Amino acid sequence: RDLAASLHSILPLPTPVLIDDDAEPEEEDEEAALARAIAAEQQEMDA
Repeated sequence: RDLAASLHSILPLPTPVLIDDDAEPEEEDEEAALARAIAAEQQEMDA
């Protein structure tokens, strides 16, 4: 637990990305959407 906490503290916090409502959904490929979903889920777990 301490190791995980110390490793996590070294990592830079991800900068929040503002979602453009005018952006077409097709612009984001499936891999990017999945990566963004995973990152969002990890942020919720860390909160």
